[in-house]
Amino acid sequence: RALVKMINEHRFQKVTIAPLRARGARYYCWVLPGEDLAADNGEPWVPCEHGGFMYLMTGAGQKSEDPKPEDCEHCCYFELSLGHTSWVRSCCLLPDEKSVLSCSADMSLWLWDLETGKSLRKLVGHTNWVWDCCTYTKTTGQLQAISCSSDRTVRVWDLQTFEEIEQLRMDEHEDWVMSCCVYSWRGNWRAVSTSKDKTMKSWDLETGKCLHTFKGHEDMVGGCEVYKR
Repeated sequence: RALVKMINEHRFQKVTIAPLRARGARYYCWVLPGEDLAADNGEPWVPCEHGGFMYLMTGAGQKSEDPKPEDCEHCCYFELSLGHTSWVRSCCLLPDEKSVLSCSADMSLWLWDLETGKSLRKLVGHTNWVWDCCTYTKTTGQLQAISCSSDRTVRVWDLQTFEEIEQLRMDEHEDWVMSCCVYSWRGNWRAVSTSKDKTMKSWDLETGKCLHTFKGHEDMVGGCEVYKR
């Protein structure tokens, strides 16, 4: 019953991460902490206190490589035994494709091992919801991440020390910063952020300086992406 309810509510999204697809995962959805669901036998089922992910899997005899959610042969529940304590707003795959970074309304980011499902490290510093995050590798090989938050900041993190690089903190938005993305421009890493203040901003990730403010939207800007023409 829980599975049928989730499918009917269109909660499942396609799995795009290659290592998960290689193991048969085709769809996933976030199960809220303490969400009250009914199992197939009618008994109430409450996920673990930190919530988790429900995956729909293909089987050995599955003819279609990408079946509809209701046609998947198996499902599994991946619980978060240690980690976020509120909604998970976003996540991103690290360049090595072995771990993932997630961010949450609990004001934190967590690094996870994709093979074991275990949490590796917690990143703290934001003072309000963290809406989005993404990672990148500098030419020096240094792995970094950026995150954005309702505390009106975009922050840069060193994923070797798991500390914020405070001198690169970007705090020129006037309201919630709701999404962010990174891109490479002539060998240098830059970022774009969007905000409830109706603007987008571009940033130099070497200096933390705002390069440009894009104005024109008439309401909050909830997402962004950079592409090459």
